Amino acid sequence: MAQWEITGEFFDSCNCLSICPCVTLSPPTQGDCKGVVGWAISEGKCGDLDLGGRNVVLALHAPGPLTEGNLRVALYIDDGASPDQTEELTAIFAGQKGGHFEILASLISEVVGVKQVPIEIVIEGKSRTLRIPGIIDTKVTAIEGHDGADVTVTDTPLAFVPGGAQTIGHSNGLTYNDYDFSWSHAEGSASLMAPFTYKG
Repeated sequence: MAQWEITGEFFDSCNCLSICPCVTLSPPTQGDCKGVVGWAISEGKCGDLDLGGRNVVLALHAPGPLTEGNLRVALYIDDGASPDQTEELTAIFAGQKGGHFEILASLISEVVGVKQVPIEIVIEGKSRTLRIPGIIDTKVTAIEGHDGADVTVTDTPLAFVPGGAQTIGHSNGLTYNDYDFSWSHAEGSASLMAPFTYKG
């Protein structure tokens, strides 16, 4: 199996209020978790295959705390990816190539679908925007801490990006409509963002 490594920027947007409690192994504030996770890959390789410049999104629903599993998810790969890139990224994010995604995949009970679609991710200062036309629309912004510093959580027991600091943000709301999911979250719901490096 070819070794792989990807780096870039991660962020999520979910229906919880305030700070995402799942990262401290606590129940979601609304009882269940409905959210989307975006990865903007700046650089990456799987063997000799370049994976840089690609965007990947996961929509997920967890009926309770994430660590209890039973997640239903949908995976999206940006439509600029070649067939080889799409195959490799799907395998990586499905946990079939080892690394941290193998651990996350153990929490998933159903993959409702995998699609190649236009994915727009805009990273601008303290804000992150994610759009898939007709499917997802959300924007998240880091909350301002003391003297304008980012507010962070570090080394949480559960994280999409393990180790290091994650910046806490709030969204301007989230809409998601695909498969049998239809979500509309209020402004001010939770977000986390961080740079990432994964390898396997």
